[in-house]
Amino acid sequence: MSTRKWITLTVLVFALALVVTACSDISSAAAGDEVAGSETVMSKEELGAKLIELEKTKWGLNGDENFLTMVDSYADDFVNIGWFPTGAMRLNKEEAFAMVPPPSSGPPPELSDFLVVHPHDGSAIVTYKITAPWATVYATSVYADRDGQWQTVFYQATDTAVPAAMAMPEAESAPDAAAEPQQSDIVVTIAGGTCTMNGPALLPAGHVKVTLDVQDSDKAGYSAAFVTLPPDKTLEDLLASTNVANASKPEWANEIGFEYMFPDMTKDFDMTIESGPIYLLCFSWNQDRNLIGHEGPIEVTS
Repeated sequence: MSTRKWITLTVLVFALALVVTACSDISSAAAGDEVAGSETVMSKEELGAKLIELEKTKWGLNGDENFLTMVDSYADDFVNIGWFPTGAMRLNKEEAFAMVPPPSSGPPPELSDFLVVHPHDGSAIVTYKITAPWATVYATSVYADRDGQWQTVFYQATDTAVPAAMAMPEAESAPDAAAEPQQSDIVVTIAGGTCTMNGPALLPAGHVKVTLDVQDSDKAGYSAAFVTLPPDKTLEDLLASTNVANASKPEWANEIGFEYMFPDMTKDFDMTIESGPIYLLCFSWNQDRNLIGHEGPIEVTS
């Protein structure tokens, strides 16, 4: 599984559950071709370009800033219609930020097809396409001028995939009586505030199927990551870097598999192992993110 999903889903999911942007010091909009405020006057094109840059900043395209640093920039009455693997949900600001996933250590998704609409004085709509390994969605952020600052007051994400109920049925084929479900090589279970791993003590190099079984439900989400370490790092170094509040995988750890899930869910994912040993890290997140368990080293045969 690609390192991009360390967000994924910094995001996999908030990436899709909360695609919103920061408020800025841009001034309020006035009628006509210009937007005027307390300090600056700019055209609608200039305002649109500024809002687009704020969207890109939220996704980590303009430096170290991201949505986790912008909590105070969303309106108190913000509403989020978020896309989730389990379906759409309507969330207020507190609920939406409770589901923020850990930030990604991999490259951000691709943002394209930006369109900015100015429907009324003091408001703007920014819509664009997000292309990522986990999904392709159209995102819409609605801005409003609040006391001279632009804040996001509404967001909705729409998956571009055709819903299964609307898809054209495929021609049925005769079942293969000999076919059997592929068994997982590793099963990771998150229960009782920690995680355990069931699998062979010695893993073969190559393709590995992993099942993540989340049985806990007291946090907004849970994640499991498999990593390898450089020769000069040890398990103690890894734990020292991750066993602190809101820690994420250190940059020097090579992620070979990652998945995060909502409570009471089970999901399979694949990863490719080239060499070992490998280590498992499990996290819970609910605005803050905490290491709840680890396994390893797990040796790998060529």
